[in-house]
Amino acid sequence: MEVHHPHHPTHKKNWKEYIVEFLMLFAAVTLGFFAENIREHQIIDNHKNQNLIAMVNDLQQDSIEIKKRISEYSKAVKQFEKIKDLSLAYHQKQITENELIDAVVSEYLNTKWSISLFINNASYKNTISAGSLGYIQNNETKQLIAQYYEVLYGKLLVNNTILDNDASEFTGKTFIFGYMQKSNEKLEGQTRTNDEQIEDF
Repeated sequence: MEVHHPHHPTHKKNWKEYIVEFLMLFAAVTLGFFAENIREHQIIDNHKNQNLIAMVNDLQQDSIEIKKRISEYSKAVKQFEKIKDLSLAYHQKQITENELIDAVVSEYLNTKWSISLFINNASYKNTISAGSLGYIQNNETKQLIAQYYEVLYGKLLVNNTILDNDASEFTGKTFIFGYMQKSNEKLEGQTRTNDEQIEDF
């Protein structure tokens, strides 16, 4: 036996209810749009902050590496000055030829210098492309950062090339004593074997 429920007459909405529903729908869509917009801005801001943090970390690492290089090369200059003094002492007959050779070889083998200074500018490039530098309000700071990466970085590349060429010339052709290799074979660009150079010296 079927149960019949009485049908309630359909309630007709008046124009005020339509306006209220429209306003509620409009408010929901608008709020959703603003929420999504805020979320996107937060993501972009977070990304920009990460770029700035990465750049600051790179600058701190550069500072450490620069201090290391200054220390290494300052010590190397002092040791080369000692070699120069030894040569003068030999010419003034204050030491013998064997004493000169032994002292120079000892000084040279204990002279340490590192590779060319490398600056990582990847985070700076990311910072520029993301527009993160705009977050730095101090114009002087922005100018210093730009000068460091745009001007000094270019000079560093040129200096590294000169240093590498000079070091290759010095160690490969002028003053190598074999501590960099165990065989007596010539290195690329080396005009004489290690034994020949030591003998000539």
